[in-house]
Amino acid sequence: MKALVSGREYEVLSLKGSWLIDNKPAPEILKEWPGGRYLVRDENKVRIVIIHQASSDGKKVEVTLGQNSIPVRLLDRSDAWQMKEGSDASKDAKQEVRAPMPGLILNVFVQPGDMVQAGEPLLVLEAMKMENLIKAPSAGTIREVNVSKGDRLEKGQVMVKM
Repeated sequence: MKALVSGREYEVLSLKGSWLIDNKPAPEILKEWPGGRYLVRDENKVRIVIIHQASSDGKKVEVTLGQNSIPVRLLDRSDAWQMKEGSDASKDAKQEVRAPMPGLILNVFVQPGDMVQAGEPLLVLEAMKMENLIKAPSAGTIREVNVSKGDRLEKGQVMVKM
């Protein structure tokens, strides 16, 4: 699994009850309390960490350590693949969401004028008999929707402009 923290991607692995973050041991959990509260040891420091679930799908959490709150986005395979294949929009204010591979549009969830948040579903693209949920790369307003249900697309074709 991968986690996105402050724009940096981390590899998170679970091995026989312990965790590795970018191949380094994760903080040791000394005690767990209800409500996502943990007592952890990291580099000889003992701290209380609180994990708040920030989205219903469990992919966005907020980690509180002392006075600091850090938003964390957990990336599943489709999120990581979508980022790797370039479905992320450019850094300009005007963004294009392009087809990461050839496929068939199964569903479109947005229309021009809709406001979306980063990670919000835009459409479903079927490719190689798999349904791929295409998500908004950032918060913004939908300017154009260039696809409809049933359209066949080529890789790189512009699907949505924000």
